[in-house]
Amino acid sequence: VIISTGSIERPLVFGNNDRPGIMLASAAKEYMKVYGVIIGKKPIIFTNNDSGYEAAVEFKKNGVDPLVVDVRKNSEGSIIQEAKNLDIDIKFSYGVVNSLGYKRVSSAIIGKLNSDRSGYENLENISCDCICLSGNWTPTVHLSSQSGNKLKFDEKINAFIPNQPRQNESTVGSAKGSFTLKQTLDEGFN
Repeated sequence: VIISTGSIERPLVFGNNDRPGIMLASAAKEYMKVYGVIIGKKPIIFTNNDSGYEAAVEFKKNGVDPLVVDVRKNSEGSIIQEAKNLDIDIKFSYGVVNSLGYKRVSSAIIGKLNSDRSGYENLENISCDCICLSGNWTPTVHLSSQSGNKLKFDEKINAFIPNQPRQNESTVGSAKGSFTLKQTLDEGFN
């Protein structure tokens, strides 16, 4: 039996992160690509990984200028280079501290992470109508666990992955922590 249950995008947490207009970046991207719905005209993409940039690029392709707030010091992935080539505004070493608004998000307090990354400095209020979150991906390991598989913690992806199956099963793809198409196909064929 091959288990390929995928993974779930994690949110990032900040003050008032449950206001209407705040959602996962993958959901915002899906609304645009599949349904042709743009969820905002002044989006902030808050991310700690390259996946958030996919939503930013999709916004830009639909005529909307997003602001990317990335907690990492820098990253040079191909999707980030694409975002830079599209002149998407990126603030590295920044994070969203709080959201403001009545009945929906209307602005976000963002700040630069201090030198020891324990807090924020230079706080500023940025007008926005949506905040899209991408805190990386968590493998969906439920079926593996239910089949008796003992999980292990993978520090590289900061999540649990299947380890030792007790039944005749193999987990492949992002359910196993393999997030590229090539890795997933190789595992599936093997």
